[in-house]
Amino acid sequence: MAEGTPSILIRGGRVYDHDGDTDLPPVADVLIEGDRIARIGAGIGPADRTIDAAGKLVMPGFVNAHYHSHDVLLKGCFETLPLELWLLHALPPAYPRRSAAEVRARTLLGAAECLRSGMTTIQDMLTLFPFDPEHLATVVAAYEEIGIRCTFSLQVGDIPGIERVPFWKEVVPEEYHRHLGASVEPGGFDPLTHVRDRYLDYRATSPRFRWALGPTSPEFCTPRLLEGLAALSAEYGLPVITHIYESRSMAVAGRLFMPEHDGSQVKYLRSTGLLGANVGLAHSVWMRPDEIEILAETGTNVILNPVGNLKTRSGVPPIRGYLDAGVPTAIGCDNSPAAMRRTCSTR
Repeated sequence: MAEGTPSILIRGGRVYDHDGDTDLPPVADVLIEGDRIARIGAGIGPADRTIDAAGKLVMPGFVNAHYHSHDVLLKGCFETLPLELWLLHALPPAYPRRSAAEVRARTLLGAAECLRSGMTTIQDMLTLFPFDPEHLATVVAAYEEIGIRCTFSLQVGDIPGIERVPFWKEVVPEEYHRHLGASVEPGGFDPLTHVRDRYLDYRATSPRFRWALGPTSPEFCTPRLLEGLAALSAEYGLPVITHIYESRSMAVAGRLFMPEHDGSQVKYLRSTGLLGANVGLAHSVWMRPDEIEILAETGTNVILNPVGNLKTRSGVPPIRGYLDAGVPTAIGCDNSPAAMRRTCSTR
């Protein structure tokens, strides 16, 4: 160990090894030196700090691969609503503008709940509406303060939601139309330039804070936007997180608005260069078999959100199909109201 490097000894816990006895992991000590696990075994000597883990399970932290911190203050609200009705009430345009103090509070509260639930890394796909540079700075500072690892993206789109949610223009009262889509469409500036400039502003923030790109969902993004984000991803090595097929309505949107791509949002993404190992498709509930094959061929990741999808009556994803095809699969909590601890404890 390098001189001056702090050490932590986690003593006497059951140390989980996925390739070992997962039913009754052996009791052992874990020695951490700096930011590395230096040794695992019995009877390891003293360290600068000792944590008694007797009767506890010692394991790696969970990764919350899909999360929206802008929903933290909505916990307990809008229960038992299907997704398309929930969106009318829960998107940021539906409630008053938040203060910087509220933005800081919700970011810290959500991160603290993740940490207490065993999550040490999150992917926060954040909507800031209306966009305020102070709010973005507040979020970044809050994550640096609490110390959780965060892959962060600003959620953007450039097609109004009311234009692409099937049949909503016809059946939703006009007074609700303004709530559909404005939360991810930057007003008064180009979303590509906006995202690129914000990344350049914050890319050197912290080793624990990583930037990503967040097109909201394929049906709400033009080819120009998706192709531009693909180019930014390639230029700067940035991961891309987007929603796809969260509800049956989103699958219908693909059939209605993407006939030139066989009604497939996956094939639409492929045409713009946005498939591959650096892309995560959140939800992926209503995926067709031919689309699963494309995901496997390209190494594209799916991010399942089982508790959130059950809460909004969105359905159950084809998990066996993904696993059998070899599609890389992660798990997320989506929204704070969807029970973070329950999601990870049932994975």
